[in-house]
Amino acid sequence: MSRVALPRKSPFADTLQRHSAGRFGMLLFLISLGILFAATVVGFIVVRVQLSQRALWPDELPPLPWGLWVATGVILLSSVTMQRALVLGRDERAANVHAVRRALGWTLGLGVAFVAIQAWCWFEWFGVVRDNWERSEQWRFALTGFFLLSGLHAAHVCGGLIGLVTATAPANVSDAARRRRRLESCAMYWHFLAVVWLVLFALLLVGT
Repeated sequence: MSRVALPRKSPFADTLQRHSAGRFGMLLFLISLGILFAATVVGFIVVRVQLSQRALWPDELPPLPWGLWVATGVILLSSVTMQRALVLGRDERAANVHAVRRALGWTLGLGVAFVAIQAWCWFEWFGVVRDNWERSEQWRFALTGFFLLSGLHAAHVCGGLIGLVTATAPANVSDAARRRRRLESCAMYWHFLAVVWLVLFALLLVGT
């Protein structure tokens, strides 16, 4: 005897409740990511301080790759274009569909450029690591801290790029309600990454 498939029922009564639930879910996700980044930063700072107190932290570390300054400008600019897409997406007029996709396209391109610049900086830093690896364990920690902090952030940027690609799909941009939900989630995540990078970059400047 065959079973008749019943239509799936949403646990939320209307679109507003679904939107609020989506925002709350994204907020919880960002809090969990914030804890991850905070734990990494605190761990780095604790080791850095302990080594400094014992006069073991290297005092002659080479300067960070100059490309990190460019990457910082790129991710800040991408945050601006992401906010632009969000503002346009909140307007339900169909005339803004192309403008939303264009702003998202700029954000996506800048995100890719950020990762590419970071990759170039990693290759630049490989030479520094190779030349100084044998000095001491303290040198090795100081040199690899750059890869740990920037690599963890870049991995999450790559995840955000996937979300941006999905958000630019025609079906997700043309439907006003879906557009608002996806854009707000993307904007929350992308602005979070921009703020995290500013913190990590400042830590790298001071701590290495």
